[in-house]
Amino acid sequence: MSTSKELYAEADLLEEQVRSLRKTANLLRLQELSVKPLLERLVFAAHTRCPCGAGLAYDPAADDPTSPFKGPTYWDCSAIMLGTADKNVKHTAQLPFAFYEVLSEGQPSANGATTRPTSH
Repeated sequence: MSTSKELYAEADLLEEQVRSLRKTANLLRLQELSVKPLLERLVFAAHTRCPCGAGLAYDPAADDPTSPFKGPTYWDCSAIMLGTADKNVKHTAQLPFAFYEVLSEGQPSANGATTRPTSH
């Protein structure tokens, strides 16, 4: 029969293994995403659009070296990100995740809504 101290020690070891596995899985996921074409890997907003009409989006494989956070940190105009933006039209500024709540197309509460271009 194990003591509580032994069980806590075993639980601590298992939790460390889980953290390590999650870190490795996340790195592999980001590597898999980074080889996909940008349009395929972008996460689009369910409803929120830039004033130009394009949906807002973020690149889950992006890593901003100026940010203390890993991965993407803001929503942006998808037309700007894809290089198809009309420079004569007003576009939204980048919307940091920390200050703006934008529902993504992948959220269950979006009920399948997306601002992804219809041709894709």
